[in-house]
Amino acid sequence: MPKIRHWHNVSHDFNRDPEVRELRRRFGDWMALVWLEMLSIADRNDGKVPGELSLIAESLSHVSLTKYRGTAVKTIRIAFEFMLNCGWIVVENPSNLSRIVVENPSNLSRKPEEKAMIRIINYVKYKNTRDANKNPTGNATAPLLTYPNQPNLLKKGEDKSQTSPSSQKPKPEIPTEAIALSQLLSDRIAENFPQRTALTEVQMMEWAREAERLQRIDGHPWEQIRELLEWSQADSFWRRNILSMQKFRKQWNQLDAKRTDGGNPRNEKQEALRQQTRDLLSKPLPK
Repeated sequence: MPKIRHWHNVSHDFNRDPEVRELRRRFGDWMALVWLEMLSIADRNDGKVPGELSLIAESLSHVSLTKYRGTAVKTIRIAFEFMLNCGWIVVENPSNLSRIVVENPSNLSRKPEEKAMIRIINYVKYKNTRDANKNPTGNATAPLLTYPNQPNLLKKGEDKSQTSPSSQKPKPEIPTEAIALSQLLSDRIAENFPQRTALTEVQMMEWAREAERLQRIDGHPWEQIRELLEWSQADSFWRRNILSMQKFRKQWNQLDAKRTDGGNPRNEKQEALRQQTRDLLSKPLPK
């Protein structure tokens, strides 16, 4: 067994911590591991993560095993903005650095007071012991704090919807019927196309959310949704086109019309021609 290089103290209630739960809810479970690595780096640097913000995001992008690097970096930067607005972190000396060496911050070619870094405000709480019968203190639901000297961490044009929780309406709960429908569609696609890429947990929940909208917003009963979904995956044409719950909802009217008509007009004309041919062949030959 390889020797453990360094122990990092982590609270026994890490998964119950309000900040960890909020990061997982907003950005996915892997963001909790990003936060854990930030705490690990801060443990070696007096509660600070040295480096320019964009470079820190790149160095942490390896945590995600399912996202492309660029997507992971962008998500981490949005998460940094969220942490900043919530007062979890403060960015100090946000100047451009040519490189970042997280494991050995002394290699940064700047004076100590000029180094760019992230300071974790409540880092100490993850190191302190507490009464096992009390919940950990956290500020995940605290009012947003503003820092007038902090730069805007998002690039121009990026989506800020995830960074302002106070302006968002709470999403309705996803019923079990919607989750079952998303699983049904995934299973049918897997049967039709065995080589397709498996869905992630986040994608499955997005499908379930779309199925919930079909029932709540569009007003379609659960059983009707299930029947049309099954029909779309049995049809040789539509099963190649309905590969997501979003596309299923978008094509609902066309799918319902095709199923009601029993096919398209071209098929009906072909069937009529075939019937005429059968009628002619059934007539007796003249003597």
